[in-house]
Amino acid sequence: MRRISLLYLFVGFASTVTAEFVTSSKGLRANVYHLPPASVHYQNSTNLSFSPTAFTLIQASHHAILVDAPATEAQASNLTEWIKSQLGPKKTLQYIYITHGHGDHFFTAPQICAQFPGCRVVATRDVNDHMQSQYEDPLWSTLWLALFPGQINSKPSDADAILP
Repeated sequence: MRRISLLYLFVGFASTVTAEFVTSSKGLRANVYHLPPASVHYQNSTNLSFSPTAFTLIQASHHAILVDAPATEAQASNLTEWIKSQLGPKKTLQYIYITHGHGDHFFTAPQICAQFPGCRVVATRDVNDHMQSQYEDPLWSTLWLALFPGQINSKPSDADAILP
């Protein structure tokens, strides 16, 4: 059985959700959504938190790209509402770009895309292959389901478009 390292779990780290404007240049705008640590109970340990994560929304005049998507459905709902508040009625989310294949960077990408007609999840071939490996046991059951019981979608998803 493969041993799972949980280097990204931290004890007693607290934060609130924040978002910040990062930059605007030549018609592009970038905003960052900071997801706070999530409380988890793992291997009979308490007072653990899953690492905080940031998601970048890059906007042009009519479309936007989100970089990565969170692990849980509740996190995705909150992020989706934030995206809608940033884009307003005249822009839409066109892509979610997955930077790497850890589940906490893509599990909810299909859920978020479903809220924006025409949105597509994109990744490189290697990243997409790594995404699929997250659903294999023992990793799936001993890490993801153990960390977020009842909070993540168990249906494997591929990227809609594979980049070179």
